[in-house]
Amino acid sequence: MVARGIEDKGWRYAVQAFQQVKAALPARALRLVLVGGSPYLKTLADEYATDPDIIFTGQVSNPDFYVAGFDVGLLPTYFRAEALPLAIIEYMVSGKPSIATRVGGIPELLEPSAGHTGQLVDIEAETYTPKLRMLTEAMVRYCTEPVLYAAHAAHCRQASQEFSMAACAEHYEQAFSAALHSTVNSAT
Repeated sequence: MVARGIEDKGWRYAVQAFQQVKAALPARALRLVLVGGSPYLKTLADEYATDPDIIFTGQVSNPDFYVAGFDVGLLPTYFRAEALPLAIIEYMVSGKPSIATRVGGIPELLEPSAGHTGQLVDIEAETYTPKLRMLTEAMVRYCTEPVLYAAHAAHCRQASQEFSMAACAEHYEQAFSAALHSTVNSAT
């Protein structure tokens, strides 16, 4: 997981789901790598310091190094202002399927027209937090369903092209042109 080190990005939920996955699949060698730095993450790292399979990197200048070693990207965010998380785009560019919450623009990233690039986790209506059971089940699915994992991974690089700098610049240019055209037409 790569994200800003704020609680609402779902760090604790990632840890809790990971611990449940380890308990469900004890024969698997699993690691959770959490890339980010903040006082909140330092506190969380201290809390889980006895688990050698949970690795807190702290803040790093090049998270791509860690993403390259991931099998799956996580973002169980419940940040209410979530828009289009760059971490998921980075996971896609690296060919890594993601497990993320159904928040902001995340569904468009994980369910693009090119085919699914990950699994979506619902948000609890009452608490506006990730459904932990669903997060855990999604993680287990990638560990136990290689065909699903391979299909989602195969779609990642193709889908990431929709979010390249060139594609984004073209979308911005189209939006600005439409806005300018609308403004000119309404002024006349």
